[in-house]
Amino acid sequence: MTGHFLQSIDLMRKLKKNSKKIKFIFGGVHPTILPEECLTAGADYAVMGDGEIPLRRLLAEEPVYKIAGLCYVDNGKPVVNPADHENLIPLDKLPFPDYDFSDSYFLDKASVKQLDIKTYRDRTTWAGEYYYLTTTRGCPYHCAYCCNVNRHSLRRNTVDRVIEELNEVKENMPFICGINIQDDSFFMGSD
Repeated sequence: MTGHFLQSIDLMRKLKKNSKKIKFIFGGVHPTILPEECLTAGADYAVMGDGEIPLRRLLAEEPVYKIAGLCYVDNGKPVVNPADHENLIPLDKLPFPDYDFSDSYFLDKASVKQLDIKTYRDRTTWAGEYYYLTTTRGCPYHCAYCCNVNRHSLRRNTVDRVIEELNEVKENMPFICGINIQDDSFFMGSD
């Protein structure tokens, strides 16, 4: 999100100094709204809207000009491939959020360190005791000021899928004491 943009740019630049082979892909609200800014700041790619399919296609080394929602630089100029409905995966098909810290890192002052559960809890709001749950993507409204990356359509997980996710959280993160629902449209729909 925009609140993390400058920190993300700082981290990317530090990492790029150590390896020219690393490619950086920015996704989320900020790159969806301002992909050119991400590219100008040094990101190799920006993704507008849902990123799962563009990422998979990029990793499969498909030509970048064919990937909907992917933005990149060509001959020094930003190229913006518009997002497409083909990138909208049914939410029940997506994996649960990854809270396995064995391959997670963070920037601590001038160095990159491996993240562990203790550090996560020390540096996360509410000591990491609240799980951030998202059961929907999108919103059916058409507000002009909206920054929702999935405007004009609403997709939702099934109730069984949400219960399955919460059971997994309970099993793998027993310190969780509450749920923070992050949906833009949680109360839309009868279920």
